Amino acid sequence: MMENPIPIYKTLEGQSQYVAAYNDSLRLWPVPHTSTFVPTPYGQTHVITCGPENAFSLVLLHGGYASATMWFANIADLSLKFRVYAIDTIGELGKSLPTMPNASRFD
Repeated sequence: MMENPIPIYKTLEGQSQYVAAYNDSLRLWPVPHTSTFVPTPYGQTHVITCGPENAFSLVLLHGGYASATMWFANIADLSLKFRVYAIDTIGELGKSLPTMPNASRFD
């Protein structure tokens, strides 16, 4: 993990509660998956990966005020033919850890 993440939760208890709820949601993921962090200029981006390794890639971006776990109802069908990368966007809910604020919507 990167050093000095920007706190996105008001309290450590709130963070623990959110991460526990996130993990509960991820248990609904009906296919085998991996959970990794990818370093970016803005922090560590959390990615849920599943599907055949040799398939075409499909990147899923969640809606606002949501996380990558929102795709649990669709992921079984999507991961049949695609290598799926469901991303927790930095600055939104999820497990990504920002280390600097986004300066603009393009960031």
